[in-house]
Amino acid sequence: MSRCFRQVLTLRAAQFPDAFASQPSVTSEAYSNDPVFKLHGAQKGRVLQKAIWNSLAKSSPSTQLSKACPGSRVDGGRRAPHQAEFDFTRGGRRVECKGASMTWHAARHSWYVQWNRIKFNQAYFDDLFLAFHSPCQVDIILHNGLAGVSSWGSLTPALGHMVSFAAGRAIDNPAKARQQILAKMLRPSHLCKHFATLSSESLAELVAEEFARESSEITLSRYAGIPLADLSACARGLRLQEVALAVDQMLHPCSTFSRDDGSFGANADWLRDDVRVEFKSSRLSWSSREHSWRCQFRCIKFANSSPESRAGPAAFDELWLGLYSPRGLHFLQHGGRLGRSTAGVETELVGHSILVYGARGHECLDTALDSILGKLQRSGCKLLATIAW
Repeated sequence: MSRCFRQVLTLRAAQFPDAFASQPSVTSEAYSNDPVFKLHGAQKGRVLQKAIWNSLAKSSPSTQLSKACPGSRVDGGRRAPHQAEFDFTRGGRRVECKGASMTWHAARHSWYVQWNRIKFNQAYFDDLFLAFHSPCQVDIILHNGLAGVSSWGSLTPALGHMVSFAAGRAIDNPAKARQQILAKMLRPSHLCKHFATLSSESLAELVAEEFARESSEITLSRYAGIPLADLSACARGLRLQEVALAVDQMLHPCSTFSRDDGSFGANADWLRDDVRVEFKSSRLSWSSREHSWRCQFRCIKFANSSPESRAGPAAFDELWLGLYSPRGLHFLQHGGRLGRSTAGVETELVGHSILVYGARGHECLDTALDSILGKLQRSGCKLLATIAW
């Protein structure tokens, strides 16, 4: 194994023009005029849930809708509102809402949509409503509990099921793909029910409310004009992974690099000689709940030494962390256990998280970033390179 480096590289974004160029994907091009597509993760979920609520209220004004009571955890503590077993009640029936956007799958050359973490087997809800977001519109559908359902095997009780549909490989046009997916969902044998079709533009006010939330407003204001800021976390992560590989090649010019094809027993992101390197990235973001800046690296498959665990050895030899912020990029090699957290039985499938906070009550981004980098390095992480915007 080569040991050609140990000095921190200081680079500029201009040295990586391809990675930081604004190259829209097939999906982002299709949604270019869609306000809902600007939201990601929990933000989009909240807007689509409100869209379902509003559609049901309009379709049956006499039927009462009520927010769900979060209830209590196993340890007796009160759940947070987002941890309720279902989303709201409708005429006394418990309603669960799931939203998802139609996405282009390049390898399969088709459009598909997938709703995740649906716990059919645990009787948490009576009715499942799906918000199907396609370019410029949202379809509200009452699911029948069977159509398109698949599982995670033995981990399904913890992770829930998924519901997924794909259009044909020959259908490039997203409008035609939407029609085909709806036809699959609504054909007589599936008995799903179509409640409403909303224009994405009609949800612009809900989108604006979401952006006005403190956490969104503070975070977005800091990232205005920053490269890759408009990408989803997944799309940005893939771009940053390419940069990380290029940085590793700069740090180890004497080594041979390749993508891991699985022959070494795990699917790391790349191989440096015989070293399996895994890369995870996180955006520095503001948490209104904690009133501080934070970063969280997810889905890390550390080795599990617990004898009752089914998890095997670590899927990598080195773990690289890429901290993305309005100031630039910081690449670190992980060491120590700072911030490592679990999610119960889900950890066996999705892995651990590394969560690090800046000082509570301080909005100064530079101070928070320096604090987080300091915590990571004091825990044993090694700063490898920085890239300034």
